[in-house]
Amino acid sequence: MEIPLPHSELPPYNSDTWSEISSVLNNLLVEPSIEKLCNSIKQLITKNSYYRIYMSPQRLEGLEYVLKTNFSPEILTLIVQSALDIVYAFPSKTIPIMSAEHSQIELTQFQIRTLLAHQFFCTLRACLHLKDKFRGHFVGDSAPTGPLTFSLWHLERSGATEIYLKSFLNYFKAVSLNANLNSITFQRLSVDCDEIFWRQCSASLIAVNICLEGRIGDEELIEMDFANKYVGFGITATQEELLLGTSPEFCPIVIFATKLEDHECIVMRGAKKFGDYSGYLYTAQYTGCFADEWDWQKRTVIAIDAIPGPGNLFLQMRPQSLLRDLNKAYCGFRAAMGYTIATGHWGCGAFGGNKEVKFILQVLAASAAKVACMKFYCFDDKSFKFKADRVLKELSDQSVSSIWLKLLSYTPEDGTSLFDYLLH
Repeated sequence: MEIPLPHSELPPYNSDTWSEISSVLNNLLVEPSIEKLCNSIKQLITKNSYYRIYMSPQRLEGLEYVLKTNFSPEILTLIVQSALDIVYAFPSKTIPIMSAEHSQIELTQFQIRTLLAHQFFCTLRACLHLKDKFRGHFVGDSAPTGPLTFSLWHLERSGATEIYLKSFLNYFKAVSLNANLNSITFQRLSVDCDEIFWRQCSASLIAVNICLEGRIGDEELIEMDFANKYVGFGITATQEELLLGTSPEFCPIVIFATKLEDHECIVMRGAKKFGDYSGYLYTAQYTGCFADEWDWQKRTVIAIDAIPGPGNLFLQMRPQSLLRDLNKAYCGFRAAMGYTIATGHWGCGAFGGNKEVKFILQVLAASAAKVACMKFYCFDDKSFKFKADRVLKELSDQSVSSIWLKLLSYTPEDGTSLFDYLLH
């Protein structure tokens, strides 16, 4: 199954769509100014009924604020030309849906650049006619990590949207100086493990390095993305949104990825980070370009979604809940077999998971997956690190299966924490 792109005449587009879009873009080439840019985006939004759900043609406060100090007619010209080049980047006029049947999408840098330009100009439309067969941003599903384009970045002025828009502009500045010929890949993986698998898993615990300082993405390691089941970039500053928002080449995933199922993860490779930041959520602030030089083609990010809003600790300790998140983590960690992976408090921020439970589940999953080392960032939580190190020492000679059985036997009725239970 394929998703139509704006230069096709297939639904949700029609025979006039591309001529209207290209006319607006070509006029912008003649007058590459901030005012003309904002008016052009508003004009394209009014032609797209889907995006009127999210925004009406008003001041684009987020975009205007960023452009005050970051506008370049040359860069704008490159973005416009990239959008027009979609006819050459995608001669088939479609892009495959990444689903269980079509598990990997590989896009050239040229293709990524054209898609990003169309996300910037808000020309992509939801395929509402596919909604009875698929779930995803591309059929118009509402999720905090959407929508399909950067329309809400343009509208909202915040620390987060400033980070994302400046990272996007940094990307096009870099492209204008040195066209990257590397490709970006998106791969959907799955597992099929029942509870018996974990009862019989004889793997020993792997090395776990718990770090008080630093964050995922500070070092050139495989990165765990604490994902929404609708993987995407959003407009706030959650861990996933910051990860994708500072790595624009990953942002087109919303165009073709279906919603993650309980047994699936997505592995993304090859994107460079073009922005850096400090803080989190409402305190997030742009701090400049990402300074380090990595082997970007080998960069790997693994997206796994925890159970959202899992409820109190009693509910989180239900066997079906534990098994679901253990299998989800195992699916992700298997993609890092033999490597060190950076992770942290997965599912414990906006999703409300218990830090001790999610930590133990990740240790078991990473051990079963034979990850070389799990580097765990706990953001200066000294109490957590102290207890977690003690637990790991206590369990060091036990197998995954024996710890899994301990987890199943734990009940929080007397107020004892999971760590305290495992220590005694």
